Amino acid sequence: MLVRRVAWRLAGRVTDRGLPAAAARAYYREVAASLARALDRLAGVRAVYAWGTFATGDERPGHSDVDLVAVIDDVPPADEVRLLQAIRARYARRQAVLPIDLTVLSAGELAPDAPLHELIRLRVADERPGLALGQWRLLAGEELRPGGAARPPAHLRYISDGRLQAAIAALAMGRESEARALLARFAENGQALPGDPAHALHAALALVDEHRARHAVPVERRPLEASGWRVAAPAPAALHAARALARDLKTPGLRSLTVYQPPFAAHPSLLLEGADVDAARPALRWAADGGAARAARAGLRVEVLTSRLAEDAWRSRALRWVGLTAAAEHLEGDPLAPRIGLPAGGLERDVARYGAVTAVACARWAAVGRRGFTRDDTAPLRVAALRAIAAGAPPATRRDELLARVAPGVDAAAWTRLVLELWRG
Repeated sequence: MLVRRVAWRLAGRVTDRGLPAAAARAYYREVAASLARALDRLAGVRAVYAWGTFATGDERPGHSDVDLVAVIDDVPPADEVRLLQAIRARYARRQAVLPIDLTVLSAGELAPDAPLHELIRLRVADERPGLALGQWRLLAGEELRPGGAARPPAHLRYISDGRLQAAIAALAMGRESEARALLARFAENGQALPGDPAHALHAALALVDEHRARHAVPVERRPLEASGWRVAAPAPAALHAARALARDLKTPGLRSLTVYQPPFAAHPSLLLEGADVDAARPALRWAADGGAARAARAGLRVEVLTSRLAEDAWRSRALRWVGLTAAAEHLEGDPLAPRIGLPAGGLERDVARYGAVTAVACARWAAVGRRGFTRDDTAPLRVAALRAIAAGAPPATRRDELLARVAPGVDAAAWTRLVLELWRG
């Protein structure tokens, strides 16, 4: 603990009056280089790259993370699990004294998946998310990047409403500080969101809606034909609870009220749709002032969306469009399900692959012990369902079918191996 405290002070974390900037940057680079050398000595690690501000030399000691990518051999899942465990041991020691975010990709994944990792880092204010593969900086190992590396496709460059809905869920559980931290990620150029939770939710929704308008993709076909989809519907008890909430819901201007079962969620969602950002304001106030908490006590999670975002559900990595089309119950207003559509060219399959890449990344982050990431027992479900949709198969997201291979007591190594097996197919 003393070593960690001293290291943070040297890096400028405790105050901005630590060592001169040059000395603090030298500390960052020495710890990062130490990890790169340690990983490079492992059999199976091919290269270690820096990306983000650390790659460009624009890091701010005490404020910036050090973003590294370890590229490993394409090996069978069981062998990769052992390699991830070896990486974890070396990473833990350096992560204890410096905020290092380590990502692991296989050599075969580098070219196709690095652009998607740029999107995982997307910031609201950035037109160019992340840092292009060609701008990564090699720290150790061999150069593996192909010439003329691809950039993320335009239809995937959008801000998700996921943190907004997570903030509503945090408020429902009385965790206001967590909600504020989630909403703070929406602040543009360091400008703080309003202090009132409902106003902050509204400001965040406005940012997401405006960003989606700038990155609009026309829908080709609607309504969707869901016959043959294997999707679980909300339980009868959830429908009963949702109808009871709907009777007491005093929010003017709602376009629709829908209860549906998100494919990867433990609880069904009550979706409140406003025609636009202003029309959604009363719903956000209701959620922040106790409505979301009452719904949570009834086993429901509240979501608030504009019509633009609700109808653009195909862009959700959580497959919102699947749940709304095939596993929803309309309660009030203009039915939403018939307005859900898909774009030309099967672009929803790209979103599904993006979701699968994200799920595998999270599983690897948990495996190597990256701070903030723990085992998610739905990861095998996500990877299996998303990978199948990316390949053009009809949606199949039933937890009882896809999670049959995950025993409650399976250990971390077996869980990681299962995720990788499903990813590799």
